[in-house]
Amino acid sequence: MYNTTTGIAWRRVLCIISLTSVVSIWLGWYVIYKTPWPMYLTDKFGIYHLVPDISCANCTKVSNDFMLQPSSKFCKSPGDVFLLILVISHHANKDAREAIRKSWGSVKEHEGKKVRTMFAFGVHKDKNFNTLVENEAKIFGDVLQTRVDDHYKKLTDKSISSLNWIDSKCSPKYVLKTDDDAYNNPYLLVDYLKGIREPNYIAGYCFTVWPDRRQSSKFFVPEYVYPDAYYPIYCSGPGYVISQSALHKIIKAVRKIRYVHMEDVAVTGLARIKAGLHYHQLPGMLENKHIKGCGLATRVINAHHVTPPEQTKMWSTVLNAIKSNCIIKGSNHGIIFCLLFLPSWGFIIYKMLFAKGTTFL
Repeated sequence: MYNTTTGIAWRRVLCIISLTSVVSIWLGWYVIYKTPWPMYLTDKFGIYHLVPDISCANCTKVSNDFMLQPSSKFCKSPGDVFLLILVISHHANKDAREAIRKSWGSVKEHEGKKVRTMFAFGVHKDKNFNTLVENEAKIFGDVLQTRVDDHYKKLTDKSISSLNWIDSKCSPKYVLKTDDDAYNNPYLLVDYLKGIREPNYIAGYCFTVWPDRRQSSKFFVPEYVYPDAYYPIYCSGPGYVISQSALHKIIKAVRKIRYVHMEDVAVTGLARIKAGLHYHQLPGMLENKHIKGCGLATRVINAHHVTPPEQTKMWSTVLNAIKSNCIIKGSNHGIIFCLLFLPSWGFIIYKMLFAKGTTFL
């Protein structure tokens, strides 16, 4: 025999679970994608600790010793460039650089804002690779080579030295640091950055992880280097943006932190905290590279693990989208989805709560 009281209780539980799920999903989405979490919540309390108070005997060094530099036409005067894209590259990845130069790296201006792309290297142990980079520098004038061994353990040295050159020689409004296996859309990024009013701006796909204590891992960091349980929140290395003012402060602060070879942790995490700067979530960073058509042109600023053929194909898709005015049409897709989706949930909840002859609560 059906127990009415039990039935009402179960319906009440199911209703509460459904409502809680909807609210939780919406709230989680809003917090993760729409809210730049306050620094005091994410970097100072709980598991997100401040940079440990450590001795600077092994602090990060900032080099001014460069073997190759971009041509004098690259940055005509400080502040002349709006967006400078710094691509950290490895000598052997010639195909990747060619694909970038022929695709999004070919963008020189957008909406009256100057854009430049440069490639940064260390010194390879094989002289033939160094000669290869020298030849590229003569042809393209977009190469910066610092006198640091080109090795993953020296990645922070190479990146910081390159950022230091940019800060002192070029002073663009914004720097996008990226890698040679990352896709970027300068058009979307410039459009977004034009609306930023924060002078000390650091943004990307930002999160935290715990230090890798496995000695076999290339990400290994011993406790004496970084003893805390978690890194402060940092923006992932395949693509983060730093404003001119913030970059200057980062270069100063990085000299006061112990050397960590993961440059994204060092620059946008440890040095950022030391400089007293906030981070911001930037929509469109570390997006899915398999997004097609209008979605690629309107949503993806940055994607990782992109091969040279994929670079060419993705950029061709973006150019075709611009020609077909797809960007205007594509921008309405999210609104249309919300207009269709939200009333459906409203109708379901209404039927559950107020349908005649039903008692849920």
